[in-house]
Amino acid sequence: MAIPPPLLKFAGWDPMVEAIIGQVKTTFRWGLFDRKPLATWTCGRLTLLGDAAHPMLPHVGQGANQAIEDAVALATVLSQADRKSAPRALLIYEQLRRERTAGVQRMSRVSGARYDASSGDLHIRDRQLDAQRQERAWVWDYDADAEATAAAASL
Repeated sequence: MAIPPPLLKFAGWDPMVEAIIGQVKTTFRWGLFDRKPLATWTCGRLTLLGDAAHPMLPHVGQGANQAIEDAVALATVLSQADRKSAPRALLIYEQLRRERTAGVQRMSRVSGARYDASSGDLHIRDRQLDAQRQERAWVWDYDADAEATAAAASL
C-alpha cells in the first residue's frame, strides 16, 4: 500500500501523529497576508480597531491582544468624552494606539522572517530567538488603561 503524500513528510514520527495525518485526504496552503499600517483609522465619529485597523501576521501571537488593548483604550478614552468631544476622543485613541500597533506589526514581520530562516546563519537566528523575552517585554509590560487615561486627560 502506498503512503499518502501528506504522511511522507511525517514518516517515523509518533504513531498518533502518523494516524492523524493519515486521515488527511487533501492538503492546501493558505496565504498569510500583510498590510502596511493605515494612514488613519478615524473619520469623524467612526473609527476602526483590531484587524480592521492593523491586521498582523501571527508570528508574535499578538493580533487578538492588540484588539483587546484597542478596546480598552477606546472605552477608556470615550468614558471621558461627551457627545461634542467624541470625535476628538476617537483621534486621541488613534494617536495612542497607532504607533504601538505598527511596532507589533513590524515585530511580527521580523519574527516571521526569523522563524523561516530560509537563509543565513542558524546560530545567529537561535541567539535572536533566545533574546525574544527581552525583545518583546515592551509588548507584555504595556498598560492600555493607564496610557489611555493619561491621553484622555487632554479632553
